[in-house]
Amino acid sequence: MNPFNRIRVAYALLFALAAFGCLWNLDDRRLWGDEAETALLAANIVETGFPRVSDGRNTISNLPERRDANADGIWTWSPWLDEYLAAASLSVFGSTAWAARLPFAILGLLAVLLLARVAYQSYGSHSVALIATALLATCVPFLLHVRQARYYAIVVFAQVWLLHGVRQSFRQPGWRAALHVALPLAALFYSNYILALAPALAVIVVATWRMRSHPDSFRCLAGAGGLFAALAIPWLLYAAPWNQLGGLGAGSIPENILYYVREANRHVLPLWILAVPLGWLAVVRMRGVPAPGRPIPETQALEVFAVSLLGLSLLVYGLSPFRFFRYLVPLIPVLFLLSSAVLTRAIGSSALRTTLVFGVIAANVLGWEQWIQPPFPAGTTSVRYLDFGRSITRPYDEPLDAAIEFFNDAASPGDRVWVPDPEFPLIFHTQLSVIDARLRPRLPSPPPEWILPVTVSGVSKRKRLRLPPDWSDRYETIELEIPQARPGHSRPDPNFFQPFSAPGVETLTVLRRIDP
Repeated sequence: MNPFNRIRVAYALLFALAAFGCLWNLDDRRLWGDEAETALLAANIVETGFPRVSDGRNTISNLPERRDANADGIWTWSPWLDEYLAAASLSVFGSTAWAARLPFAILGLLAVLLLARVAYQSYGSHSVALIATALLATCVPFLLHVRQARYYAIVVFAQVWLLHGVRQSFRQPGWRAALHVALPLAALFYSNYILALAPALAVIVVATWRMRSHPDSFRCLAGAGGLFAALAIPWLLYAAPWNQLGGLGAGSIPENILYYVREANRHVLPLWILAVPLGWLAVVRMRGVPAPGRPIPETQALEVFAVSLLGLSLLVYGLSPFRFFRYLVPLIPVLFLLSSAVLTRAIGSSALRTTLVFGVIAANVLGWEQWIQPPFPAGTTSVRYLDFGRSITRPYDEPLDAAIEFFNDAASPGDRVWVPDPEFPLIFHTQLSVIDARLRPRLPSPPPEWILPVTVSGVSKRKRLRLPPDWSDRYETIELEIPQARPGHSRPDPNFFQPFSAPGVETLTVLRRIDP
């Protein structure tokens, strides 16, 4: 087989691997809380055309006094791009977990394909493109997130698209290149404000980097910035998102930054691997071998943008009052592109490069312990991707299954259940009317047909509902046997995700009203 055919086979195998990781068995689990929130708002879009928080039976809200919606009952806590994308799928395929997740999984696969193209066009090297593609196609945190009915896949695809746009603005500046910058920025903004800020600032950095030597590129990026602002202003005026900035900078900025560096090191790319090509390059130069040449201007611009993006993202995340692993997800392809370029540029030995890449894919070294701690069953390996592949090809038993099957059998459509958590998955997968005790802390009147004292889908089980003493004889206790699972077991965060069904069982208490 000639070298060209071998390269084509390598790409085909990697794309097939990415398709398996993104698309296989998408309905292996019930929607968890955040996914169900997106799907429920999407279902309301299908019915009314807008993400209304109420369907007449249930209200989608996480905040007291319903501060996540406006006076018209339309969701304004976050932009709507992921809800409308999910709504398009639900309208075609029906209200299922598979349909809710499908468009996001497809976007995740497209992000892998686009990264391969951007990497090859930027460096003219199949080695760079294949390494970046292999790392992304087998990155478990990336795969876990793009399989969610949530905005994560949108921001990954938009970030790779933005890399392409920045490169084009230096290679062929013009209105087409400006669109390839403005539109992905708008996609980031209409997915999550926080994730759009650092890329927008990085565009400013790369635009001013060589303003005098590349005036056409500067004008192109300035035009892209203006178009992006025009696309963002309508939402800013409608939703007034600045009301959400109260906690900005409230936490420890150094601790927040350290958190993201540590999480990237543990779960995405062991940072020590970047020291290998630097050490190799030092050895090569000591032996009198010329250093690698500088890349062409558009590739230099891409690297300036990428490095600026990583640094500015850490700063923005450090200012945020929240610390979520998901904020790292759009940076994953950026890290892999830079890493593959550094490895290829500095290490002439393809055997050494291949060994390093397979080492990352096989273990990610410093993250082993995350996959072998209880409650995972015996037989879990230390190879993260292998466990992921096994997890999506076998049934997964979870507490939600037992609760949903019970209520679908025992409850009548429209029955009310008082719960300590939003329980959005119960709303999506049943015909219940769910009353969130965080918003209605006292026993509703008239008393609901059902009470779930402990959450079955929330990320914390600390809160427990207490039945008023004078109502204790009006409810009977039902004990359900459910699979063991730690809170948040289906969250894509690798610190929470539970790949396999636990072998043990536990008891879930359900209270049913006894009518006189």
